[in-house]
Amino acid sequence: MNKIAIITDTDSSLPAETAVRYGIRLVPITINFLDSTYTTGVDIDDRRLFEIIDRQNKLPTTAAPTPGAFASAYGAAFQDGTDVIVCLCVSSKVSATFNSANTAREEFPGRDITVIDSLNLSMGLGFMALAAAEAAQEGADKAEVVSRALETGKRAHTYVLLSTLKYLAMEGGWAS
Repeated sequence: MNKIAIITDTDSSLPAETAVRYGIRLVPITINFLDSTYTTGVDIDDRRLFEIIDRQNKLPTTAAPTPGAFASAYGAAFQDGTDVIVCLCVSSKVSATFNSANTAREEFPGRDITVIDSLNLSMGLGFMALAAAEAAQEGADKAEVVSRALETGKRAHTYVLLSTLKYLAMEGGWAS
């Protein structure tokens, strides 16, 4: 039986504790404020993010993980005895993450790495990763792991409830 690792990016909104519990490896995105760059899950969390936004009265930009970040995650998984990697990425319609993950895959010729464009974001992606991880923990093969993730993605619908329109107004998406 192959050992399957699940990898996703931090756009999945999975809490670190949940990722650890399910054995999901998280590849962080970066958040840029003026001259400062932060790595999600390392030196910034949502609370700190909004503190900085409120202090600077400016929204940050974000950057997809680099191919090197994915290559590190793949390499670490293989060093830990993984035979197969299933990597789920935030939608390619909103990020270059999927391209980075595919570029990194090229550094591991002959290795079994499947990169999936989730066509989802936030917890839609997170639920896909959780479904894949649960299937892997139950001993499912790669085809079943991928199938469960994709089926979950088809059923995921992302709704947003805003406690304030402040951040939309900052972006220019809403008249203040």
